[in-house]
Amino acid sequence: MENITNPKIEKVRAELDKAKSRLTHYQSKVRELERQKTELEDEHIVALFRDENLSVEFLALLRERTVPEPVITPAREKIKEEKLYGAFEN
Repeated sequence: MENITNPKIEKVRAELDKAKSRLTHYQSKVRELERQKTELEDEHIVALFRDENLSVEFLALLRERTVPEPVITPAREKIKEEKLYGAFEN
């Protein structure tokens, strides 16, 4: 039997190959964007911890979901005092 090609089948096959190629491309793009997002989130978290002078140990506790009593940082203590004593200055 002779290898007879059907133009409709060939057209669908070509579209399928093209779609598979695009799918692979976009799957790679999604993985890369997810990696970038995670990296930026991690950097943001580290910056927040540094700004608040929180320890690596505290971060480990957060990760274990066993967080101790709320940490009062110097910046938070100042805000607390301003709220408390600021009301009496007027």
